[in-house]
Amino acid sequence: MNSDKEPASSESTRIRIEPNKAINAHSAHDLHQPSQLQWNNSPPRDRSDFEIAIICALPLEASVVGELFDRRYDDQVYGKAQGDSNAYSTGVIGNHNVVLVHMPDMGKVAAATAAACLHSSFQNIQLALTVGICGAAPFDPQSGKDIHIGDVVISEGLIQYDLGRQYPNNIFMRKDTPRDNLPRPRPKVRAVLAKLKTKQGLCWLQNKLSEHLKVLPQKLTETAPQPGAIEDELFANGGVTNPTTHFGLIASGDTVMKSEEDRDFIISRDGVIAFEMEGAGVWEKFPHSLVIKGVCDYADSHKNKKWQDYAATTAAAVTKAFLEHWSTDTPRAPSSDARAKESEEERTRRAKEIEILKMLYRSPYLDQKDRNLDRIRGTCEWFVSHRLFKDWQERKSTRTLWISADPGCGKSVLAKYLIDHILPSTDFRTTCYFFFKDDFDNQRSVIIALCCILHQLFTQRPALLSKTIIERFQTTGEEFARSFRELWDALLCAADENAGEIVCVLDAIDECEDDGRTRLSQALRELYSTSTKRGSNLKFLLTSRPYGEIRQGFRPLDLPGLPIIHLSGESDDEMKKISLEIDIFIKAKVRNIGRQLRLRDDEEDLLLHELMRVPNRTYLWVRLTLDLIESDVNIDKSKIVKITSNLPTTVDEAYERILSKSRNLEEARKLLQIVVAAERPLTLEEMNLAMALALRDGHQSYDDVDLKPVERFREEIRDLCGLIVTIVNSKIYLLHQTVKEFLVPAMNRSGDTKNLIQMKDRYKWKHSLRPLDSHSVLATICLQHLQFQEFGLEPQDDLLTPSEYANNYVFLDYSAKNWFIHIHESQVGLEGTKTQRGEDQTKTILKLCDADTRRCQTWLKLYWTGTNTAFPTEFATFLIISYFGFTTAIGYLPESAGPGLNWRDGTYSRTALSWAAGNGFTHTVDRLVSINNTWWGAILFERADIDAIDMNGRTPLFYAVWNRHIPVVELLLNAGARVDIEDDIGGTPLSYAICSGNDDMAKLLLKKGAQADSKESIIRTLLFASAKKGDRDVVELLLETGIVDPNEKDSDGLTLLLWATFHNHKTVISLLIKAGARLDYKGIEGYILFCRAVSEGDESAVEQLFEAGLQPKYPFYEFLTSGQPIGSIVPELRNNYNTEILNPAAWAVEKGYERIMEMQQWCESCLIRKWQRILPILSKLILIFSTHD
Repeated sequence: MNSDKEPASSESTRIRIEPNKAINAHSAHDLHQPSQLQWNNSPPRDRSDFEIAIICALPLEASVVGELFDRRYDDQVYGKAQGDSNAYSTGVIGNHNVVLVHMPDMGKVAAATAAACLHSSFQNIQLALTVGICGAAPFDPQSGKDIHIGDVVISEGLIQYDLGRQYPNNIFMRKDTPRDNLPRPRPKVRAVLAKLKTKQGLCWLQNKLSEHLKVLPQKLTETAPQPGAIEDELFANGGVTNPTTHFGLIASGDTVMKSEEDRDFIISRDGVIAFEMEGAGVWEKFPHSLVIKGVCDYADSHKNKKWQDYAATTAAAVTKAFLEHWSTDTPRAPSSDARAKESEEERTRRAKEIEILKMLYRSPYLDQKDRNLDRIRGTCEWFVSHRLFKDWQERKSTRTLWISADPGCGKSVLAKYLIDHILPSTDFRTTCYFFFKDDFDNQRSVIIALCCILHQLFTQRPALLSKTIIERFQTTGEEFARSFRELWDALLCAADENAGEIVCVLDAIDECEDDGRTRLSQALRELYSTSTKRGSNLKFLLTSRPYGEIRQGFRPLDLPGLPIIHLSGESDDEMKKISLEIDIFIKAKVRNIGRQLRLRDDEEDLLLHELMRVPNRTYLWVRLTLDLIESDVNIDKSKIVKITSNLPTTVDEAYERILSKSRNLEEARKLLQIVVAAERPLTLEEMNLAMALALRDGHQSYDDVDLKPVERFREEIRDLCGLIVTIVNSKIYLLHQTVKEFLVPAMNRSGDTKNLIQMKDRYKWKHSLRPLDSHSVLATICLQHLQFQEFGLEPQDDLLTPSEYANNYVFLDYSAKNWFIHIHESQVGLEGTKTQRGEDQTKTILKLCDADTRRCQTWLKLYWTGTNTAFPTEFATFLIISYFGFTTAIGYLPESAGPGLNWRDGTYSRTALSWAAGNGFTHTVDRLVSINNTWWGAILFERADIDAIDMNGRTPLFYAVWNRHIPVVELLLNAGARVDIEDDIGGTPLSYAICSGNDDMAKLLLKKGAQADSKESIIRTLLFASAKKGDRDVVELLLETGIVDPNEKDSDGLTLLLWATFHNHKTVISLLIKAGARLDYKGIEGYILFCRAVSEGDESAVEQLFEAGLQPKYPFYEFLTSGQPIGSIVPELRNNYNTEILNPAAWAVEKGYERIMEMQQWCESCLIRKWQRILPILSKLILIFSTHD
């Protein structure tokens, strides 16, 4: 919708489009053919098959777009989600299934509501287009080209021009930090726009525009002519022009723009080319969106509705042209007719690929990248021209490059710039990335980073998701996405010689967890030292803080010849270049503030001069310092002198000043406590609810909560915390890792008492947020929320999964999955805390854990979706409070008359003691064990079974040992737990302790009389047992000790591989081969594996066997290649016919596994150079065998 007009009246004139002739550009057509795959255009299966959304505010806009559908679907077939208030039309444009959204009202709020409903119903939308009419600038402020009515504008970015603060004296200051402006479109969208902006692209677009304008009059029931130049108030004497497409920034807001003076000021300040009212609202839910609008006026007092119909038509025509050029990440799912033609194998493979991609998407890596600022033009240039970077880029010396810098020096901004502009994915290069952050667990994990790398790789290059990787996933199941070894091997497997160059950018690896960083360094060392070509096209670019200043004691990777570039510079020349780039950054920021505050040139020059005088400037310091200056709207020359004479000298001082200026210190503290303690980033809606619960008690349902409008709440966050808290894609983060280091005291921090007192006097905010207090705030919020009436009274729709149910209730996903964490971290109501607050909290815990209530089942099932295990049946209250380690609550249980102490769940057959021991809750285990020694325990409970065996034959001691909970192990041993029990595969607690390399735990067990066999003997015995049983986890654990040779033989001379082969444990077989188990071509295990692999058409298994050294040679080879009559060898065949010798080849021929027969490995290992000659012979052999006993 146009930002400066109302919708046309119902008495609109008849629309008749009279386009001018298309531009003659013979080359454009060839250069801009649509790139989508061509699919059958039968109706999609369901709403998940729709990839493109077009959103229109006015009926006249939607009418024209609807007429451009190449095919329409029955809208009633697809319906919409419960609670969705939108109306939809569905159909096809080009090769895309498109849903057209009919908005009920105009404006940003209505658009945001419509987008949210759209997202709930159509969850696979890849691109959202806001299409319609707008008001435009008379000319493009960047190029100077005139913009005429009827022209079309396409957004390269959106600016919320009416979002800001209103001050006295009619002073309005737009919020202009990078977090208040909406980011540019995503890289893929920008790439298409860049292509369309070329000379050839513009010609192609112009031709398509004219082509579609010719068709529209034939389809529309109403027509209206192009009003002509006489109606164009600004260009009345310019003659009729062809409609043209312009690209640039578009101003979006709820303010109707009818003032020429204000319009020109905003154009001058922000460089926008048009004004509209819906784009910003749509972007909140769909960052991958564009605004495409036709110009119907010049956003001033000259208003003429006659142009609205024509402008809507030109916008629709350009939209269709754009979609004809747009290709989605994945082809649209085939229609029912096409699916009928697919083989079962193809359908199965596609389902597996989707399943793998879903499992690998464990963190929103794109959002994490886009949290970082775009670089200012002119910065980062010294780095990309650096000799070491050039060498790495051209692979002259190394495959890994290390970038180090102090906090705030721009590492992450540089990484983002390299990914988006210097190292983007191309036909010969695939770039993947992960940005580590210490904020949340899913951004600290190397395993999650590898998952995201693979997800990007397979999304960009689907062909690299090979059958080998798919089958590895099948054999390992959910463990695939939790195992570093599996993920790393998948990356190496995908990086074959046909994959092209694969670049992995890992930012801030100093912020990842220690164990994962160690494994990564080991893997990189192996990659360097290997003599094979495997993974030779993999390149890594890593960033971190300097080694000596990393809080967790990070050490550099011990890689030979690893080049390191320090962003602080290593020579005077480099330091000068870096300083000049920071100057560029300062100038750009000062110029921006000058526009915001309407500074005179001399005031702007003074501010710039004073800032550039400060030595040792960093990008972060500049941003924080200018944020302090920007907040003073009444600034003048004298104030600039005053402020710049007392600038903060450190980042910490800047943080202190920003927070000290908060309009409400108590609310700011609450908000920051929630942010620093949260287990994941909260959305604006979640934080809105959390703050409402934190600031007032007594809420019993959603109806009781007085929530603020989201946009107003966004502004309040800025007013409370300034630049320190940022909002990216509607999620709330701290600005920088140093903010958390400033606010939160480090654990076990020690220091000079005098210095600590001085710091407290100087800083009121530094180290003021104790983790215990922050978690207590969130614990109280979560407990209050989970007691809402909706979760106890409202019946849950059985057709909805727990996750789908949670989507209907703000904050439920967070509180259900994290409330117990905050309870433990706050240490209230745990381990016998004797306070009224602790007692009240314990009673609330018991209420939430009452297994017989709907409330408990609601949050518990939602929590369990994150465990990737089956939800246990018969999971009684006593089991729940023990599982989560709520020790004090155990003493209240006799009043609730629940099941006994040794009650077992119905799925895993584990007791409360087993669950508590496995999760490492020492106090809970102590309490459960102590019940045996009390009189009331003997009366009210049966004695706790210390050695209760579960479905795998394992006792609580097994789980405590397996998960390395030494204090729990000590408790169980002191309570009399047996150490000689064997599980289903013959493992004992001692054997698992030894295998895990935990010597302290092993000593504890030995003192209690555990069998003291040698370490080698224990591991060897357990390894053979686990190989026979098929327990892959145990096999992997034992092989990692490095003590046992994977080619080990038992007393009968049988190998591990043979035992696993006899029992057909594919996961163990693959693990042993990967660990180095050799296949002797004379060994029977090789033949059995080979026969099975060929009979099942398992190409990846065949390849794996050849890699392991299998060399099948058949006694009949000489006969087959000699050309002798078949009959002469029938007796020999009869005497030697068995599955180990001939049938692999026969199966391959008979079943049509041509791919296996074509394998180079097969031909080489069988020494068959004339396969075409042998193939018919084998076919005859099959017939002979079929006629002989």
